[in-house]
Amino acid sequence: MDRVLWLGAGASAASEVSGWPRKPPTINHFFRIGQEIGLHQDEYFRRLFTFVQNRWGIGANALVAEEPQITIETLLSFFDTESQIYPVDENRLSRDTTYRDAYFEFQWCHDLLRNYVREVLFRSGAVPDHPRGSCPLHAAIASNLDPSDAVISFNYDLIMDKALADTGRWNEWAGYAPMIFNKIYDIGHWHTTMPSRHDFPRSSELVYFKLHGSINWFRSTGIRSAPQSAEIDRIEQDPEHPQQRVISLFSSQAAGRDLMNAEGLFEGQFCEQLLVPPTMHKNYEAFQPLWVRAEEVLAKAKELVIVGFSFAPADTQAQWLIHRGLARNPNTVSVILVDSDEVTRERIGNLILSINSRHQVAQKYGDFGKYVREQYGSADAQKEHEPAGV
Repeated sequence: MDRVLWLGAGASAASEVSGWPRKPPTINHFFRIGQEIGLHQDEYFRRLFTFVQNRWGIGANALVAEEPQITIETLLSFFDTESQIYPVDENRLSRDTTYRDAYFEFQWCHDLLRNYVREVLFRSGAVPDHPRGSCPLHAAIASNLDPSDAVISFNYDLIMDKALADTGRWNEWAGYAPMIFNKIYDIGHWHTTMPSRHDFPRSSELVYFKLHGSINWFRSTGIRSAPQSAEIDRIEQDPEHPQQRVISLFSSQAAGRDLMNAEGLFEGQFCEQLLVPPTMHKNYEAFQPLWVRAEEVLAKAKELVIVGFSFAPADTQAQWLIHRGLARNPNTVSVILVDSDEVTRERIGNLILSINSRHQVAQKYGDFGKYVREQYGSADAQKEHEPAGV
């Protein structure tokens, strides 16, 4: 691999597509976006915020502050940690109704929070279906990729996916290597007859590694649509629900899991989202092949461009990945850092040098648009954009 693009939240936050209602949310402003799009007024989620207030004393105002002390990652971690510290007592569950009610309320609200994550992503620009097309910044990068290059992303949104697809050299069935997708499933039409996987492309000229999963990756649960859950009812009864407007939701068979594929898809089955939630306790089991391949491309790269990824302490797997990949790399890797925060750029530069002093930070940019203009000369990227950063 010659060049590897490493994309963090700042790359998506700096995107520009005319007509988008808002950009994909960052960790710190996840709840603010949820409030802006009306989820906090939704009776469906009000139960969640009441529970959080009663359980941990965290009010809604603390979640939507400009500089929140409690982020979506923190709150998900609270749920995950309590689940580990206080595992269910099966004997007590069967005989103590108060304990049973409290347990199911906790589990229900934990699920509500994960559903909240999905709602915010779908409603806030994670799916770029606007007819004006791709983000010009991402499009400039995608159109200049060679087959020897690769893109690594930690984002759920489809901004780079759309830009890559528009090149005509990448397809979603084989381009998410090594996740080979066999089906396209329209979640808004439960009884769509699916074409054979043999009709889909078997290869893609460009490759794209989404290490935290993707908003459009689903797996079949094997559960039929009857009886239907309250959430499925709510989505199906609202024809304007953003999840109904998503055309392609892909799923695969990877990491030894029986995901939705040509043999296993049945009409009316429920699907669950295949992504790593923003929590301290990240589960990468389903994505292990992706991480292995990502390490391989890092170990062969000659140029590494890191855009809007801060390598926060919670991102231990990402730190492990870059250490492993660059430590094995025999080349002198030229590194370009793109981040709005000067301190972050300096810290990542020191991280690179600490792995191997042979690798060199060649350039640093505080603005995504400036990086694209100078490196790719895109006429569409002449406008100054919000800096890439997290």
